[in-house]
Amino acid sequence: MKNIEKQQITISGILKDTRETQKEINTASQVLGRSYTLADDMVFRAAKEKDDDPARKRSYKVVVDLHGKFAALCKCVEEEGQVQNTLRQLEAQVEAAAARGAALNVERVSEDLKQVKQENAGLSKLLA
Repeated sequence: MKNIEKQQITISGILKDTRETQKEINTASQVLGRSYTLADDMVFRAAKEKDDDPARKRSYKVVVDLHGKFAALCKCVEEEGQVQNTLRQLEAQVEAAAARGAALNVERVSEDLKQVKQENAGLSKLLA
């Protein structure tokens, strides 16, 4: 029972951490979207101007590339969080299985002990 309570507390903590991390990821993604929209608009307007400055066009390409890389980074963080969550769930399942196995082993040993005691009592009667 104590192991189950401990596991439930651990699971609750993990779920809380997961929710907080997901909120942080969502916030970062929203900030990314707003920032990219603003930067894209400003840099695009500057690159579109008639003076044909190649630095402006390169800066627009850099902004687009930066946006793509940051989006990929956010995706990696999300995937890592999912992998860690799955890992924690599997660890909890392994612990639960080990606890069940230990309980079964204790029951088997207890039953075997009872049988040995009964056999000893029977042998003692035969010797007496």
